[in-house]
Amino acid sequence: MAKAYQILTALKTQLETISTANGYNHTVQSVHIGMRNPDKINDRPTLDLEGQGTDHQYFQGADNTLSTLTVVVRGYVDPTRDAVKQQWDLIQDITSAVSSNITLGLDFVFNLKYDESATDGGLTLLDRYPRMIFVLLTISYEHLATDF
Repeated sequence: MAKAYQILTALKTQLETISTANGYNHTVQSVHIGMRNPDKINDRPTLDLEGQGTDHQYFQGADNTLSTLTVVVRGYVDPTRDAVKQQWDLIQDITSAVSSNITLGLDFVFNLKYDESATDGGLTLLDRYPRMIFVLLTISYEHLATDF
């Protein structure tokens, strides 16, 4: 299995732990790999994950590679409640869930950076779907040069 898909699968599993019973602000109803049509989503709060590409850096004379995977987490909150509070609470839940298990149970080393944002550059999308949030995760990981 490709490392990028392993990371997405492990991230999905970790985000599925977001629930009020586990001390979070929300109970996430579902987590999906891939972006769905926002008009078709009825289970809120819910999260969609999508890998946005992988960059690789090879080390001369070594068998290791440093790769960086960018993951977009798009979340949807309940349109009938206070949207701004829900958005920031969901962003906090996402960052807390991932931070609580930084290895995501995987057997390779990686670092994680967050770009927490309740808005995105695509204003038309957010104007149309004001109950949506975006969290950009940049995951750097080492692996063998032959193991992608």
